[in-house]
Amino acid sequence: MSSSSSSSYMHAAVAFSKVAGTLSLQTDQVVKWVPSSSSSSVSAFSISFGDIAGLQTSKEGAAQIALMLVLANGVQVASKPKVLLVFNAAQQTALDDREKFKTELAAAVSRNRASADAGSAAPSTPASPAAVPSSPSSATRAATPDTRAATPTQTRPTSTAASTAASPAPSKRPRPKDLPPPKTDIELRISVIKSNPQLRALHKDIVISGQMSDAEFWSHPQRQRLIRAERAKLEQRAGRNARLADPKPTPNEAGEMKLSITPELIRDLFEQFPVVARAYDENVPSKLDEGSFWTRYFQSKLYHRLRTSARSAASEHIVQDDAIFDAYLTEEDNQLEPRRVFNPHDRLLDLQATEEDHGETGNEKDWTMRAGAERRTLPLMRRFNDHSQSLLDSALGDQEEEQRKRRRIVGGVGEEYSDHPPADDGVEEDEAGDSVDWIKNHYYKEIVIDELNETRRDDTVRLNMAGLEGYLSNTQSGSTDSTSPTKSTTGSFEVVADTVAEYAGFVERFNAEVQSATIGLGSFKTSAPGTEKAMSRMVANLRSRSLNPRAASDLKTLPEAVQKSLVSLQASTTEFLRQFWNAIAPGPDDNDSWSAQPAQPDQEAQHEARTAVAVKMAANLKKFAARIEDMLATSTTGINEDVDAKVQALLTPTQRAVDRALSIARARAFIT
Repeated sequence: MSSSSSSSYMHAAVAFSKVAGTLSLQTDQVVKWVPSSSSSSVSAFSISFGDIAGLQTSKEGAAQIALMLVLANGVQVASKPKVLLVFNAAQQTALDDREKFKTELAAAVSRNRASADAGSAAPSTPASPAAVPSSPSSATRAATPDTRAATPTQTRPTSTAASTAASPAPSKRPRPKDLPPPKTDIELRISVIKSNPQLRALHKDIVISGQMSDAEFWSHPQRQRLIRAERAKLEQRAGRNARLADPKPTPNEAGEMKLSITPELIRDLFEQFPVVARAYDENVPSKLDEGSFWTRYFQSKLYHRLRTSARSAASEHIVQDDAIFDAYLTEEDNQLEPRRVFNPHDRLLDLQATEEDHGETGNEKDWTMRAGAERRTLPLMRRFNDHSQSLLDSALGDQEEEQRKRRRIVGGVGEEYSDHPPADDGVEEDEAGDSVDWIKNHYYKEIVIDELNETRRDDTVRLNMAGLEGYLSNTQSGSTDSTSPTKSTTGSFEVVADTVAEYAGFVERFNAEVQSATIGLGSFKTSAPGTEKAMSRMVANLRSRSLNPRAASDLKTLPEAVQKSLVSLQASTTEFLRQFWNAIAPGPDDNDSWSAQPAQPDQEAQHEARTAVAVKMAANLKKFAARIEDMLATSTTGINEDVDAKVQALLTPTQRAVDRALSIARARAFIT
C-alpha cells in the first residue's frame, strides 16, 4: 500500500470488472485503481511495481482498448492473478493513455526481470528521475484527475436529482485528436488481402508458390489504388457529434432521477459549452472532486440554462442556489439583437426569399416574421445556430477559410461597391487587384432586372449581296425537287421581310401551304421478301437458343472444381502476361533515338533487372499447356471429352496471348 506522503503522476479513466474508475501511478512505485463511486461493489486496489511479472495488451483494432497486468509473488486482485483494465475514453485518447501506462510499467517489468536474474528479491528503484516525476505535468497527466467520486446527494424524486458519474472525464480541455502512426506498406497489403478473397487466392497461387515476388505482384496499378484506398480509409477520422449534448435523467428503483455520464458525453459538453469546461478547470480538483462536480452541475441553474429539451419557466426557480456554478451564469441572450455580432458577409438582401412566409394581409399588421415573439425561444434558436456553425467550421475546414478570405476581399455590407476594397495579406495580388471587377460581375448579375432595362437595337450590319434572291432559290431548289408530294416551305422564304406588306404576304403563303399539306404514310407498303428474311433470322435465333441453352464457352456448365481451377489458372496466367509485357516494353529512354549519350550504370542495371523478369515470366508462361493438362487430370476423370472441349474454348483467347508472348521470348532468346 502506498504511504500517505506519496503522490500520483499519471492518471486515466479505466474500468475494472465493468466498473468505471481512475487508474494512477504513484511516486512510491504503486499502481492504484479507485472506483468513480464510493458506493461501488468493487473495492479499490493497489499493486506494487515489484509484483508485476508481465503485461498484455488487446489486439490492434479491437473494440476495447485493454491492458492486462500479470501478477507475481502470489499477489491476487479479486482472487485472480491477472488484472484486466479497460481504458474508457475516445478511441485515440484511450490508446494514448494505454501506451503511457504500458511504457512506464514495461520499464518496471524489465527491472523486475533483471533483478530476478541477478538473484535479488527486492524491487529495483527507478533508473532515472524521469521514471518518477516530482509532480504531475501536462505532458504526463492523462485525461482525468485522480479524484474519488462523492456520494450523490439525496433529492426529491420530482427534481432532476443525483447524478452518478459512470466514468471520469476524458479531457479537461477539448484537444485535437492525434492521428495514429501511419501503417507500413506490408500492413496495408495484408489488410487489402484479408478483405479481398479473390486477390488472396491469386497471391497464394503466384507469390507464396514462389513464381513471382511480392513487389512485382503489388506493382499492378489497380492494386496500388487498393492500397491507397485502404490507407485513406484507415487515416479517415470521425468527425464531431452533430447532436447537442443534452443528457436526459431516468428514474431508478428508489425513485431518484439518474444521469449516466460517459466520456463521450463529457467531451461533447466541453466542446459545445466552453463555460462547463472552464468551470471544470477552475474547480477540479482544487475545490471539488470529479463526482461532486458532476453531481452539483446537474442540480445547478447552469445546467437548466444550457439544456435544450424540456425547458420551462419554473424549472430554474425550483433549483437551489449553488455558490460555485451560479458564478458562471450570464443573462439570457433573449433580446431582438443577438449579443454575439455575426460576421458580415457579401450576400445581397433578397426581398423575395421570404415571400411565401408573408400572406396578403392588406392594411393589417403582418406578424408572421416578427423576431422574438417568444423570448424564451431566442436563446435556444441561437444556440442551435452556433452549434450548426461550429459543425460546419469543423467539417468544411479549408473551404470555409477560403470563403472568409473572399469576404475580406469583398468587404462587409455597405462596402461592396468601394473603389478600393480592402485587400487581404493571404490572397494573391492578382486576385486582390481584380476584386472590383469581380464584385461588379457578381452583384450586377443578381440585381439587374431585364424588364427595367431599355431595349437596345441590334448594331449588326445587313449584308447586301447582288442577286441574293437568286442565290437562295438556287441553293434550295435541289431539296425542293427531291421531296414527296408534300411541299417544302423552306424555299418560300428567300429573303427577310423588310416591310409589313412583305411580312403579311409571307404569312398568307405559309398558311396556304400548311393547309394543303398531307401526310403520306398511308401509301407506305412493306416488302414481302424483306419481311420473310427478317422473320426467318429471328426464328433461327430462337431455335438455336432452345436447342443449346448454354454455349460451349459458358463457365457455369463446368463442374465446380474445374471452375475454381480454371479461374485460378486464367488469373495467374494473365498476371504473368502483364509482367512479361511490362518487362519488354520500351522505356522512356529507349524511345530517344536521337540521343547519342552512352547508357548510365543505373540504366544498365535497370535493363538487366527487366530482362531477368522477362525471362522468369516467359518460363512461367511456357508451363501453361502443362498446367492445363494437370488441371484436367486432377479435376476430371479424363473420359469426359465435353469438359475438355469447353475448357479449350474458354482458354482460347488466353492461349493465343501466351503463344504470342512465347514467340517473342524465343525470338529474343529468353527461352529455348
